[in-house]
Amino acid sequence: MNTKRSNLKTILITLAVVLLAGLILFPIARARSLAWAHKIACRNKMISYGCGFLMYAGDHGGRFPPHVASSTRYVAQQPLLFICPASGHKPGESFDDFDAWSDYVYIPGCTDASPPGTVVAYCRPENHRGRGGNILFRDGHAEWFWSEGHPQAKDADLTFEQVIRDGLPPGRPVPPVTFGK
Repeated sequence: MNTKRSNLKTILITLAVVLLAGLILFPIARARSLAWAHKIACRNKMISYGCGFLMYAGDHGGRFPPHVASSTRYVAQQPLLFICPASGHKPGESFDDFDAWSDYVYIPGCTDASPPGTVVAYCRPENHRGRGGNILFRDGHAEWFWSEGHPQAKDADLTFEQVIRDGLPPGRPVPPVTFGK
């Protein structure tokens, strides 16, 4: 009789441990996938800005817009599109105070003649909890770079801060777009 009771206790304890582990690990896995989805959505927004900036340059003698407000015809007329999905911030009312409320930093002065690795805009790293951010380049592509203090930055050839400061090295190939990494 004791063995049946002890087997039942063992089964119930094992079941409880498995259920508790599932309750604890599920939110962790969900948070990781949500963070990845935010990085992808942020990068997609930046790529669409890059297309708009390139169209603006095509209509204005190869010069990129002097400020984001002058490019809304090409990029977006909805302020919400300038908010990073990872930040949870609210957009401003107008583009006149864009720098005060936008989650993205635009760097004016780029032209078609600028090197392809010239930084045009970037997402503020604090939007992604300081882990890094997406950077938009003159050729219209955007990439994620880890911040210098992040553990994954030690395996990266470039960090977010290095690219913002120096741009991409000449001749560096653009990595292919991958999903699920």
